[in-house]
Amino acid sequence: MSGQPAMIFLEHELQHMLTETAKQAAQEVIDSFKSELSSDPNEVVIRKLRRYFADRRSVANPRDQWANGLHIRSIKTNTRGKPRSQSWFQQFKVKSGLNDCFSRKSLSSGGFREWCFEDIANAWEQSHF
Repeated sequence: MSGQPAMIFLEHELQHMLTETAKQAAQEVIDSFKSELSSDPNEVVIRKLRRYFADRRSVANPRDQWANGLHIRSIKTNTRGKPRSQSWFQQFKVKSGLNDCFSRKSLSSGGFREWCFEDIANAWEQSHF
């Protein structure tokens, strides 16, 4: 019969280790929340849209989530890290069928048109990007 190495901690040592681990985990959560709160609202929508493209289950009701042309142009940036051009977006809308989908005027940014996440994702798949 072979023995297993064991570690023995005193109660106060174990308590200290657990406390430090909890502090570290709490700090990571706080840092994550801070980065989301201090983010540009457009960036939040773009990240959410990218996450939805990667996993369609990541958004509970994609018909209630909306994005405008800037968000769509920013899903996949150009070689310099900038959003795709407005002319690219016009072509994308026509070739992918997004133009035929229901859109609404943006509630937050005046004249921009918005489409629901589900229609955007379906159009993205149609355009083979």
